Amino acid sequence: SSATTLASDANDSSFDAWMDSGGDIFMVYTAATSFNLLFRRVTFSGGAWSPGSAVTINSTDDCYYPSVTLEPPNRLWALYTRVTAGSYYINAIKSDDWGVTWIVGAGEVLTGAETSAFSKVVIAGIYIYAIYTLSGTKLAVKRKAFNAGIFDSETILASGSGYDEHFHAAVASDDRIGVVYDNSQLNFREWDGDSWLAATLLDSLGADYPRIKFADNVPFVFYLQSSGTGQFRTLTTNRRTGSFSTPIDLTKSGTSLEKVFLYGATAGTYEDLTTAASDSTSADIFHSNTSALLKDKDDALYFGMSERFYYLKALLSTVGTGGALVWQYFDGSSWITFTPSGGVYDLTASDKELLLWNDLDSTPQAWERNTVNGSNLYFVRAVVGTAFSVAPIGTQLTAISNSQALITEE
Repeated sequence: SSATTLASDANDSSFDAWMDSGGDIFMVYTAATSFNLLFRRVTFSGGAWSPGSAVTINSTDDCYYPSVTLEPPNRLWALYTRVTAGSYYINAIKSDDWGVTWIVGAGEVLTGAETSAFSKVVIAGIYIYAIYTLSGTKLAVKRKAFNAGIFDSETILASGSGYDEHFHAAVASDDRIGVVYDNSQLNFREWDGDSWLAATLLDSLGADYPRIKFADNVPFVFYLQSSGTGQFRTLTTNRRTGSFSTPIDLTKSGTSLEKVFLYGATAGTYEDLTTAASDSTSADIFHSNTSALLKDKDDALYFGMSERFYYLKALLSTVGTGGALVWQYFDGSSWITFTPSGGVYDLTASDKELLLWNDLDSTPQAWERNTVNGSNLYFVRAVVGTAFSVAPIGTQLTAISNSQALITEE
């Protein structure tokens, strides 16, 4: 469907939303210039969403990083970071009429003055759980029974350093709670209904924007991980077998290239530069005959994957000048010339994020595997149409995108 503008008064910062079974969206966000905390109900009808008017939740302080959920049957809860006089607090506030009105004031203060604060609210059983990080030094939780007046005392889930917005929580159908968090390593903790179980290390290399979801009460974790300049792999692990699996790439279309070949037209030879292309060692991608990535007319650079891909990341130690490339894919019988969706790229930029096509759905239906230098893969190649006056030399070539955040919601 075409895009629908839900709010034109939003700040360029985090927001949160909860959707009911009928498709209505209950959205909490920060106002663009006042930094007030705002709410909108977006009604779904006839296959379209219609945003209602903004409702101000808090206008006395700067408000950021909201999290919203529903306490049945009709009470909305919002947690948010309240900033006043340079100090950060977590506040909890509620509405008993689907967001039409909110309790007067800033809501219950859950923490003391901190240097940073991020939170997530979830419902499990008859309890509301506020999970949060404070001042980079701890991950903690408070809970409140539906009929209780205030939240209980704090339970610390992890402490030390490096605790920030990179955590997430979700609830299984049996009311277990899973929490994933990063403080240079990715960890998992679980509430089993009686206690918080010991932490499980998921990835020693750490994670950005970890997300957890339960399917048939099995936790699935997704996250981003830095893999070089402007490159973030999307990884996943799950606990289908009783223990968490070794993390793998969510899709092969966003990983290191499975094969990178250089064809030197003068020598008439292929060279396999796959290993050099995957690492970040400077100036190590070149053909031994020309000492260049590409140089002479009909030299060719081949990118190969076992699945279709649509994106390339190129880091060059020496940029090319004077040359022109022809980009092609194989349709089962011949090489088809195309212009990348991201525009013409003749290896003239040292750091390039190149969209070959807009997304995986946009890749050509006719694109077929081809055998090049003994490997049968989906190949894209760049062929020199006009020789370079200054030949480029490569540092890193991958299909790993510069994803800035990861969002997963049901």
